[in-house]
Amino acid sequence: MEIIIIRHQKVCMEWKSKYNSQEFNKACKLYDVSPIISKNVNIDLSDFDVYTSELTRTQDTARVLFGNIVFKQTELLNEVPLTAFTDTSAEYPTWFWNIMGRLQWYINSDKQVESRRTTQKRAIATIIFLEQNTEKAYCITHGFYMITFLKELKKRGYKAEKRKGSSFKNLEMIRMTK
Repeated sequence: MEIIIIRHQKVCMEWKSKYNSQEFNKACKLYDVSPIISKNVNIDLSDFDVYTSELTRTQDTARVLFGNIVFKQTELLNEVPLTAFTDTSAEYPTWFWNIMGRLQWYINSDKQVESRRTTQKRAIATIIFLEQNTEKAYCITHGFYMITFLKELKKRGYKAEKRKGSSFKNLEMIRMTK
């Protein structure tokens, strides 16, 4: 089994430096529907199936990378949703909203749409789905989801190429084999 995980291309959206809770939630929703900054890169499919999330940035990335192909969309590859950690009219830096929201996710707070436990279950379901449906897959997904997805793949005996850092660059590819 071979799975190549790709983070989507860069999104064309400028984040403000500060938001209140309502503005931050609107910005997160805007990010989810913003177009990508298309960078032409062609990848050979070599008998791989291509899977994307339901978010347009992964689908647009698939079209840029592979041309006019048929790919399969699945909610299993969606990004972990992010919302404001509290309801307030006070403005906080964008990085603070991100960190606090992800901390809530980590501790399984019901303030976030999806908990860490739920994301882990979704990553496991993704692996089971792929193992039952293909031998070779490109999965175009999202940076924060990739962290959990890769951990669950490793727990199930998949090996990754060596890489540095804990975050993922746009268009970064990680080959997982078992």
